[in-house]
Amino acid sequence: TAPWVLPKPDTDLGELSKSIIAKYPKIQATWRQTVAGALNVINFGLRNPKALKPVNFAAKQLLKLQIKDPVLRKNVTPNFDIGCKRILFANNYYPALQASNTTLIPHGLVKVEGNTVIAANGERHEVDVIIWGTGFEVSHPPIGKRVHNEKGECLAELWKDSSPEAYLGTNIENVPNAFLMLGPNVLV
Repeated sequence: TAPWVLPKPDTDLGELSKSIIAKYPKIQATWRQTVAGALNVINFGLRNPKALKPVNFAAKQLLKLQIKDPVLRKNVTPNFDIGCKRILFANNYYPALQASNTTLIPHGLVKVEGNTVIAANGERHEVDVIIWGTGFEVSHPPIGKRVHNEKGECLAELWKDSSPEAYLGTNIENVPNAFLMLGPNVLV
């Protein structure tokens, strides 16, 4: 499911900006308070959805501004109100989807055969990397039903009586070609 995306308040500061902030630390404190205030508005809106209307408008404008291709824009436009699912804060998400070496497959995947994925609509795509956007179920992640170890054992079965485990939150024992981003055992 396509996520709602909002800009991440993260910028590179040049030397001039750094020297000004060093001289006037109140500037950085004010910026931090502004960011915290904006996040608090979003947090308030999660309990009071009408308060998120301006945020929803801003997210739609960002989508229109950053994705010119109407087909791609349609495929990455969420079909739910902002706040119903986790909001993605990123400045590089939409540009990454438009990179020349990236293909968005807007269908569920039904099978992986070697380096080919088969989409629910029957299309076959040769791939170098599969990024599973499986959601935020952390105690028993849905990906565990689809990934098997070297012995052919399903991770969901191996993890059913315990918590998922991964070395440094990334590598799963006996699954040499699967890597997790912010997997189990990661402190955020």
